[in-house]
Amino acid sequence: MRSRLEALRKARGWSRLELATHANVTESTIIRAERSNPPAIRTASLAAIAGALDVSVAELLEPHVRGGDGRELPAVDRDVLFLPDLAVELRSSVRRLRAILKSDPDKLPAPLPALDNRARWSRIAVERWLEERRDEERRARRLAAGVRR
Repeated sequence: MRSRLEALRKARGWSRLELATHANVTESTIIRAERSNPPAIRTASLAAIAGALDVSVAELLEPHVRGGDGRELPAVDRDVLFLPDLAVELRSSVRRLRAILKSDPDKLPAPLPALDNRARWSRIAVERWLEERRDEERRARRLAAGVRR
């Protein structure tokens, strides 16, 4: 099989068209996603496909790996986020996150140490970082509301 996406789709017994219908994307989007690794599609489309298959974006991006006994094995840690996953978590686009990484990486959560050329983040660290941002926004709103009174 070409990709993890294809394996997940076939495990459901769905054609490309059926998956496209469930994910509300075009069939050509499914074809592009299955033929490239990582999938060369918009983050929103990737999230929609993952939702239709009831898997996380991280699971969708895992390479299709089989063990010696033929069973499918997970290829990455589910607690690790790669750039497309981070884009979903931060409600941003991969393109925007790449630009931020080049220009001002301090605006993003601290990445894990590099193992290869792929940037990765700890899911727990990202969740903490997001919660800190939400707390800062709440404090700022409370402060602004207190000043207005």
